[in-house]
Amino acid sequence: MAFLKNDGTVWTCGDNSFGQLGIGNNTTSNVVIQIETLSNIVAIECGSFHSLAIRNDDTVWAWGWNNEMQLGNDSETSSNVPIQVMGLCSMVTTMEHESVSTSANYTLYPNPANDFISIRGIPSNASMVIYDITGKVVMSKNVMPGIGLDISSLDEGIYSMIISHKGMSVTKKLIVE
Repeated sequence: MAFLKNDGTVWTCGDNSFGQLGIGNNTTSNVVIQIETLSNIVAIECGSFHSLAIRNDDTVWAWGWNNEMQLGNDSETSSNVPIQVMGLCSMVTTMEHESVSTSANYTLYPNPANDFISIRGIPSNASMVIYDITGKVVMSKNVMPGIGLDISSLDEGIYSMIISHKGMSVTKKLIVE
C-alpha cells in the first residue's frame, strides 16, 4: 500500500516480498515508511506487486516486481527502490522547421478538469492524443479552436496530452478529477 502526502513524499507499508514498498529491501512492514529516494511526487498508482509515481518534472518512477516488464525498464529484473522509467515524452518538444526553431505554447483550462477542457492558442486542424500513465492511448482526435473537448470518459488521474500541428508537438500534463 502506498500513500502520497501533500508535501510530495511517498509512504508505504504492508507486504514487501517483491520490493513493492520501494524502501531498498524486501522486509515487510506493518508501519508506514517513507520512500526516502522520492520527492516532489504528484501522483502514485499501485499494482498488485509494483508501484509507479510521477514527479512534478513529469518523470515516471517504478519499483517492485517486474515479471512482465511492468516497470518499463526493458528487463524482467525487479527493483526494491524506485527507478526512472525511460523513453517517455518530455513536456515540450521543439522541432526544426525551415531552419527556424519554433515551439508552440498551448494552455489547457481548467486543469485539473472534470468533464470538459479547452485549449488556448490552438490552431485549426491540430491533432491531439491523450496517453494514460502506462503510455496507452486513451483518446485521439483533431481539435479546433474555441471548441471544448469532452473528457468525461477519462478516469480520475494524470495524463499526457500531445498536441501536434505543422511539425510542432507540445506535450501537456492533464489532471482529471
